[in-house]
Amino acid sequence: MRKWLAVTMMIALACALMAGCGGTAKTPEDTPLDELIKASEKERPAWTLEKPENKGGYMYIVGISMDMSNEQLGRRRAMQNARTEMSDYLGTLVKAKFEQANVDFGLASDVVDPTTSAREYGKQMSANFISQLEGTKFYWEQRKKLTGIGYRYFALCRIPEKMINDGVREDAAKRLQDAQRRAKEQSDRVAKEQLEKVGTMWAQLEQQGLFKD
Repeated sequence: MRKWLAVTMMIALACALMAGCGGTAKTPEDTPLDELIKASEKERPAWTLEKPENKGGYMYIVGISMDMSNEQLGRRRAMQNARTEMSDYLGTLVKAKFEQANVDFGLASDVVDPTTSAREYGKQMSANFISQLEGTKFYWEQRKKLTGIGYRYFALCRIPEKMINDGVREDAAKRLQDAQRRAKEQSDRVAKEQLEKVGTMWAQLEQQGLFKD
């Protein structure tokens, strides 16, 4: 009986640890023991519940902190999460472009892998724009938990779509030149054709950007 109880407790502990692991911050789950003490607004704003649509020439991103020990740390973590979300979002947009290019131009997956290439490209692009990501609205909640008092922060951030488009087009132009140079130097016919198709893909991205002007 004792052995069965010990095994049960170990399984429960393992499940709890697995549930506590995660990637970027999402809205923490509220529990009956998670009591809202006060908030910066009477009702949680709609923009905290889902990503707002891009409008007015801006791309919008929402950053969320876990429950932090003070407001300043909560706000900082929310902004950090917004930057991560921006990277993921840009990666998603680029992935769609790469996947379409693979279909249109018949690119081999080992030449341009949509998932891996888009993820790295999204990180690179977001790193160029981090300082330009602007927090426009903030909302916070002070909550009482078993571990103490915590501040949960939400940050509505934006960045001009034109800024991203300009950066993407500039980068695509450089990659186009590199692909063209490598194609000229390549003696293998198949590899040469693939590089020429890669160049066409970058030329298309240079022309279109990520957002419609």
